[in-house]
Amino acid sequence: MVELPIDQRLAAIEARLAALEKNFDTARQPISETPSVSGVPLAVSTATSRVTEARPPIVQAAPQPSGAAAPLGFEISASTILGWAGAGALLLAAAYFVRLAIAEG
Repeated sequence: MVELPIDQRLAAIEARLAALEKNFDTARQPISETPSVSGVPLAVSTATSRVTEARPPIVQAAPQPSGAAAPLGFEISASTILGWAGAGALLLAAAYFVRLAIAEG
């Protein structure tokens, strides 16, 4: 690929920026200025002239629990098991730290 001199590259960038600004300014014009012929408005079919209505966000209902609880009255889930395993790991680490501290003096 052949590199263009910096002046040509900047000129190309400025031309693209000018085209974008022109399109942006065209899109910001109010829609009330519809073209008309002898008082009858013409149909405008450009994408920039369409008005989009604000729609409320789509809210989905939260999933309901399955209701299949353990016979003891509480549900054993993966997060419960991971929580107990983490607590056990912390307890073992603390016990090891105390044992190491006693052994080292």
